[in-house]
Amino acid sequence: MRKTALTLALAVLAGCGDMNVTRNFSAVVPMTGRETVRISAQELVAAMARTGFTRQEILDHGPAIRNALAVQGGAEFRRDGNVAAIFSVMDGSLYVVSQRGGTYVQELSV
Repeated sequence: MRKTALTLALAVLAGCGDMNVTRNFSAVVPMTGRETVRISAQELVAAMARTGFTRQEILDHGPAIRNALAVQGGAEFRRDGNVAAIFSVMDGSLYVVSQRGGTYVQELSV
C-alpha cells in the first residue's frame, strides 16, 4: 500500500512540470526584434568592444550574434547562465544593452 501511494505521488508530481517551458543553455539566444539586418562584422565588433566584450567573447560569439540579428532582429547573450547583453536593431541602428558597458547605440551603414 505504501509503495503504491509513493508511486502515485511521484506520478502526480511529475505531471506538474510545465512542458511549454524550453530551457536554452546556449550563450547566444536569438530574439524577435522589430527588423532584421545584415550587420557588417566591423560594426558588430566595434559595438561589442565598446560594450565590454572581451576579444575572445567577440571571436567566440560574434558570428552567432550577427546571425541572430540577420534572421530574428535581436539576440540575447548569456554569460555564466545570466543575461549579460541584449542586441536589437531598430530604425537603422543597433542597440546594445550590456552589464559591463551600459547602453550603446550605433547607427548602421546598411
